Amino acid sequence: MAKLVFFSLGSRGDVQPPIALALSLKQQGYDCTIIASPCYGCFIESYGIKSAPAGVDAEKFIAEYDPTAPDALEKAINYYKVAAIDCCNLALQIEPDLVLFHKSAFIAPFFCQNYQIQCVEYCFAPWILTGCLPNLLTFEDNEVDWDDKETNFGQSFTNLHTAWSQNIGIVNITKDELNLDVTIPTIVDDLYKRKNKIPEIFAWSPSVLPFPDDLISDVYTSCGGYWFLEETDDWTPPLNLVEYIEGGVKPIYIGFGSWAQHMDNVVLFNMLVQVIRNTNQRFVVGCRKPEEFPQQHDSIFFIESCPHSWLFPKMKAVIVHAGAGSLSQGLKAGVPTFAIP
Repeated sequence: MAKLVFFSLGSRGDVQPPIALALSLKQQGYDCTIIASPCYGCFIESYGIKSAPAGVDAEKFIAEYDPTAPDALEKAINYYKVAAIDCCNLALQIEPDLVLFHKSAFIAPFFCQNYQIQCVEYCFAPWILTGCLPNLLTFEDNEVDWDDKETNFGQSFTNLHTAWSQNIGIVNITKDELNLDVTIPTIVDDLYKRKNKIPEIFAWSPSVLPFPDDLISDVYTSCGGYWFLEETDDWTPPLNLVEYIEGGVKPIYIGFGSWAQHMDNVVLFNMLVQVIRNTNQRFVVGCRKPEEFPQQHDSIFFIESCPHSWLFPKMKAVIVHAGAGSLSQGLKAGVPTFAIP
């Protein structure tokens, strides 16, 4: 039986889709292990997929991480380095036939090159060199023609290379810690992956974003849609949430993603109250530590965690931070979905 290992660094949104893929592959006879933060081990294993812990508790790190702190960069580098080294060492113990990795696992293709392990990259949004789509980090500019392929490709290259330049230092540190006998490219890593024909799977719906037609067909491919994971039956919604949803007109959901924990709760609360006054809408707000909000309001329900597959179909609309998981669940629910990065 072929052994497959997933490098799933990041928050829950980076872990959940690979579980869906691993379940499908397991049904076809593959032995799958997902390497992720230890806080997601029980979640992964609840679906009958093997897990292996890498790095520190991601949820705790995210909750405590302050991007404005003087040592923020040092903490982020150490967080990634520890997780990446753990991933590679665990993979060596498992001896996989194939490594599947998310784009955030920068070290993965170089680790696999060093040990001659086949690898496949997957991504949930078009973080790629292409002229067919605007790059994810490109902000709207009314003076730029985003339908122009040369413009898109130029912006794509610039943004990807800038991002790679910011990460190459930590990749080299991790490479040295692992004693990998490889050369880390100084230019955007997408060119390295193309040169070495590392396959990449697009895990998004072509109905939302068309498959770019300027990519190498034997390297890039599409799975034809998002990787949805059906929730297990052991989750029960809080009674007060059910009563709130059923107690009036359908609410609108607002979510800020895992990394938005350092918002000013007073400012956010006052902003929501003003929106309620102007629109007479009701809201469910996904946030960390809802108990820390200064006040309560009859038209606002703060919730820390809730399966989107259960919640979104009950909403009038959803407003999300543009994460692939929450965005795709909003579309699947068939409700108006607004993405605000």
